[in-house]
Amino acid sequence: MLFELLLDLMIEKKHLPEKSNPVMIFHDAHETRLKYSNVVERVLKIRAH
Repeated sequence: MLFELLLDLMIEKKHLPEKSNPVMIFHDAHETRLKYSNVVERVLKIRAH
């Protein structure tokens, strides 16, 4: 679900052309998701202390 939301947002904000390579779209979205999940993990760890 997060992946689909991210993909829609990236296309909507024109970070990705609508007809670009699906493999690259997936790779970019996956990289972005990894960055955000790392940030969320760090925030949760900070709040846990």
